[in-house]
Amino acid sequence: MVWILNYFLIIAYGLEFHTFPITDSPPNPRKGLIMDAIPSHNSMVGFGGYENRESIYSDIWQFNVTSNTWNALFGTNNYSPDGRYCGGGFYRYKSEEYCIWGGRSSKGVLNDIWCFHLRYFTWREIEINGNTIVNSRYKIGYTSWNETGITMFAVFGGISTDALSRDLFM
Repeated sequence: MVWILNYFLIIAYGLEFHTFPITDSPPNPRKGLIMDAIPSHNSMVGFGGYENRESIYSDIWQFNVTSNTWNALFGTNNYSPDGRYCGGGFYRYKSEEYCIWGGRSSKGVLNDIWCFHLRYFTWREIEINGNTIVNSRYKIGYTSWNETGITMFAVFGGISTDALSRDLFM
């Protein structure tokens, strides 16, 4: 079995890039996967993405960086988000949940938050209270970090329902 298909070494920065083998049923080819690293699980988790506008995925996958394997995750409840692409994702350390925000679905541009519990395999929608100032958007720049036990999530730019944005929200 070939463990590494390609190996790249960027000497100037001391970074190594690897292409991992296709093992254990990787997800279908797609664009716009919503993904985040989860160091406590030694993995990365990704949701959705699309092949074309008619094939928008609503599946969730976990890549284990130790074993280099993909695993499809299935919710134990019948409550889950619409398939989407080009949204944002973050991991909530205290509650052990991988969460997704926004993106585009077959219904249009979204402004919702869904969280998947990585121990109980359940989805739940997070209620957005009050008047939110972040409007629906996709194709965003995003990042997340843990600040004194609180998960922070930042969103920049993207496409709202009618225009490009240069807003930054945290």
